[in-house]
Amino acid sequence: MCHIPMFCWISATALQSLLMKEDQAELPKTLTEMYMHFLIKQTELKNQKDYQGGDTDRDMIMKLGKLAFEQLQNGNIIFSEEDLKKCDIDLKQAAVYSGVCTQIIRKESGLHKKEVYSFIHLSVQEFLAALYVHKTFVDRRKNLLSPNTVRPVSEGGESPIIFLHKSAVDMALSSDQGRWDLFLRFLVGLSQDKNQGLLQKIFGEKDKLPQSREETINYIHRKIQKTSYSNKGINLFHCLNELGDQSLVEQVQKYYNSGDVSKILPAHWSALAFVLLVSNEDLSVFDLRKYYGSEAVLERLLPVLKVAKTALLSESNLTDRCCSYVSSVLTMKSGGLEELDLSGNNLNDSGVQLLTDSLQDANCKLSKLRLKQCGITTTGCQSLAIGIMSNPSHLRELDLSKNKLNDKGMMLLYGVVKNLLLLDQVINILCKSINKTFVIKYIFPRDHGEIKSFLSRLSGCGLEEKGCTRLASALCSNPSYLQNLDLSRNSFSRTSVNQLSNFLQHPDSKLQRLEQTSTFVPRLFKTNLQADGAAALTSALKPDHLKELDLGANTIGDAGVQKLSELLKSPNSKLEALRLQGCRLTDEGCAVLASSLKTNPAHLRDLDLGRNIMKEHAIEKLSVFLEDQGCRLEILKYILYLITK
Repeated sequence: MCHIPMFCWISATALQSLLMKEDQAELPKTLTEMYMHFLIKQTELKNQKDYQGGDTDRDMIMKLGKLAFEQLQNGNIIFSEEDLKKCDIDLKQAAVYSGVCTQIIRKESGLHKKEVYSFIHLSVQEFLAALYVHKTFVDRRKNLLSPNTVRPVSEGGESPIIFLHKSAVDMALSSDQGRWDLFLRFLVGLSQDKNQGLLQKIFGEKDKLPQSREETINYIHRKIQKTSYSNKGINLFHCLNELGDQSLVEQVQKYYNSGDVSKILPAHWSALAFVLLVSNEDLSVFDLRKYYGSEAVLERLLPVLKVAKTALLSESNLTDRCCSYVSSVLTMKSGGLEELDLSGNNLNDSGVQLLTDSLQDANCKLSKLRLKQCGITTTGCQSLAIGIMSNPSHLRELDLSKNKLNDKGMMLLYGVVKNLLLLDQVINILCKSINKTFVIKYIFPRDHGEIKSFLSRLSGCGLEEKGCTRLASALCSNPSYLQNLDLSRNSFSRTSVNQLSNFLQHPDSKLQRLEQTSTFVPRLFKTNLQADGAAALTSALKPDHLKELDLGANTIGDAGVQKLSELLKSPNSKLEALRLQGCRLTDEGCAVLASSLKTNPAHLRDLDLGRNIMKEHAIEKLSVFLEDQGCRLEILKYILYLITK
């Protein structure tokens, strides 16, 4: 509320006289106390005009309270002069007599120049309504929240206020959208001793009621344990704060500060949400695993999620049910959630559908969405595509890896990319359970010149000759933007490599990093890239652009290294990292490699020769290169494999 200008004015009005007093009066600690001081200040602002007769401040406040309560019951915040007359309020008379009415009610022009009225803020209406209900119960023993008047039960004839409080708590918990939440906080707060003293200044006497503060506190405690809806639970903690009870909050805060959140009972996670919201802790990143990964905890900590910019909910045992909670946050007008990670949860297509509804909302500001391994199929993919197309202005990163998508799902996502240029950074639409040749065809479509940099992650995609052909064709259509290409753990034939070489030889190619390792883990597994494939590949590579080359776990052998040496000897070579682990090199290949590197030693920083079949003699060859003054090598990985007969 501190961000609301009208509340700031109310606070300033209430605090002004307190801060100017010489005796340094204690400042309000609760919302009810703040509004009591505000009301007292209004009664002191008498109009200076001479006026005889009229209502007292007490009478006028009760009339305003009646108006506030009846209009609150009807869901109205704007009312007519006729509504004022029903409550015996003469606005002109009130303006002459007192500042109470003129300060609290404002007049506006309606559609047809008809004068309408409202309280200066909804919180003022709720406060006056609570005050009216409270005084009616105390003075007339009538519970306005119950259809039946409460009969006296004490020896003095008074009705314990716990009956009124129970009615208010039950009404607030059963109402929609927090309609009676603030009213409830004011109502229970009025029974506090400090506020009773302030009421005496206006009404001339304290309320004569049996002490029942503890009964109200205990009743609210029981309701907290049974209440799962997060916002309702948070409001009950605000009510306890109005009553001066901090026992539950202090207990939860103790566990949280010690780092042992496991001792927090499931019913008390709302208390932790309250603690976090009123603390100075940075809540921009919400990590559910930091607390306890479950849907029950997420539901109770939802108020904390509502103020976050990043939500990390991965691998938290969540189901599609949690998506409704998250969707409510994404569609908030005041929400600011920009990054959401739900990876590793069993959301399925039903959960994705709920998220899709929120993606279509104009209030959604999500820019990064990670749904890796969430059990999504083509149906869910279709929902996502529709959601993204409906509101394309924010989402920039999408991860759907390790989901059961098929060609139809990929086509749907391709349509999104094609029409909206969705990806500024990276989109992972790969799934290890299907053939990826369809994906390759559309990752670099011909009309995507605006995508200036894209890290193509095609590792372990099951690419074969057909897929490589499509990849090469797509790359050639737009060769100047791709800088990194990862084709590791795929199986290529000689034809496949030749197709890829066509792209590498393109005059506009700017490729700086190429990775191509074995078909599957472990990397010693044979691939179809052999010496002739290495020859075709290296002949196509441009030494002035290439900075990193990974040919690990391919059986290129010494013959392949011989072809590679031509690239390394080039004076234009700027290669900084070369990985040849598990390539079946022998001493002969090592000698060729060392000789080539010595010819142009200035750039190479990282060399991996692990898992090759070389004897001690290979070390001597490498030493010649290492001892060269121009050698800049920083990392050398070398595992000696000896062959003995």
